Amino acid sequence: MKENNIKNRFKTIREFYNLNQVVFGEKLGVSRDVISNIEQGRVEPKELILNHICDIYSINKEWLLYGTGEMLKNTEENLLNDLVKEFDLDEDELFIIKSYINLPKIQRKNFASIIKAMANPPDEKKSYDEKLNQVATELRVAEGKNEYIASTTTNTIDDSTEKRA
Repeated sequence: MKENNIKNRFKTIREFYNLNQVVFGEKLGVSRDVISNIEQGRVEPKELILNHICDIYSINKEWLLYGTGEMLKNTEENLLNDLVKEFDLDEDELFIIKSYINLPKIQRKNFASIIKAMANPPDEKKSYDEKLNQVATELRVAEGKNEYIASTTTNTIDDSTEKRA
């Protein structure tokens, strides 16, 4: 049978995700009162709610029911949630990360090369077009060698628009 401390584990999950009872319940399709009653130990959660919480919040069912094992399933989503928490990422940043990791390897390498070029300190001696051509040339050469490195960037402002290569 389920250990009575399931009420504490429900609350632990809710607090782990920094949710109040209303939002936590909405995501599970139940009211705040249902969550409150479970957390107070007044009612045992139904199987449907247990399955929902495991699916929606990537919770290990053995942990939820009996307190054994890790709380979270080891999933890609959990890793991404950890990144969001650790680096205070917004939805756009998370979208970029998810998009990047789902690219084929060759496209990830090209993308990484462009980001590296953008992140390097500006080379004030070259014009924007020269830098753009340099990056394009480096990418073409790298494709032929299966190596991906680009090395330039610019903060040139032309007609109030910042351009980067």
